[in-house]
Amino acid sequence: MRETETVLLEARQQDPEFSARLRNQKSRDIWWAKSRAEEAYAILLFAKHAGIGDDSMR
Repeated sequence: MRETETVLLEARQQDPEFSARLRNQKSRDIWWAKSRAEEAYAILLFAKHAGIGDDSMR
């Protein structure tokens, strides 16, 4: 998940329009944006703040 977010961050920094569409939950053209924002990203933030490393999931 962390690698995916790193790639996504780079893409957002290079493409402000994509970044804006990703932030807009009403945008249906990025079908995974809402799930990422509400689920995957929340899990990633929790793991980061709790100090859970990548090796903990194996």
